[in-house]
Amino acid sequence: MNMLNGCEWVFGGESSTLLTIHSSRLSHPYRRQNAEAIRQQQHRKAAQAAARAEAARVLKAEEDSRRRRREEREHKRRMDARDNYDRRWAELLNSKSVDLGFADVPWPVGGEMEISQVTAEAITAFLFPSGSDVGRGGMRKEALREVMLRFHPDKFEGRVIPRIRSEDRDAVREGANVVARAVMTLFLE
Repeated sequence: MNMLNGCEWVFGGESSTLLTIHSSRLSHPYRRQNAEAIRQQQHRKAAQAAARAEAARVLKAEEDSRRRRREEREHKRRMDARDNYDRRWAELLNSKSVDLGFADVPWPVGGEMEISQVTAEAITAFLFPSGSDVGRGGMRKEALREVMLRFHPDKFEGRVIPRIRSEDRDAVREGANVVARAVMTLFLE
């Protein structure tokens, strides 16, 4: 081994490859002379890491807040749709109107629709929104029972069909049958 400029140099065999073994003697004087600069650099790196972590925390909090507001709006929209559905059924049963169309029947899928939108999936989504307690246990059974009483083919035929315009009767009958079948399927699940 040879000493050159404070480093130990080892010559490797016949190929004369130069290998460096850094001496710990070099790092100590450097650290002593530049201790303040090294400390400031480490402090800057720590501050930058803390700032990135804080920015990520703030971003996550904002995203969580937006998600909660979106979920609250969606929940309110669904509750309003459900209240509107129940109110429209009460109005339908209490009124004596005889010139009703397909759109006048409150379908358990929310909002205005066509016959193609009355599906088991749409009924399930309307009756049991994700995250609600209605979709579990006794409340689920009670919600399904309520819809079945409204759309049971015999009862629906007697209470609602005579009040529907003749050109819409087949579509309303078909929609009521789709609802009744979907509810029976949901009962069996």
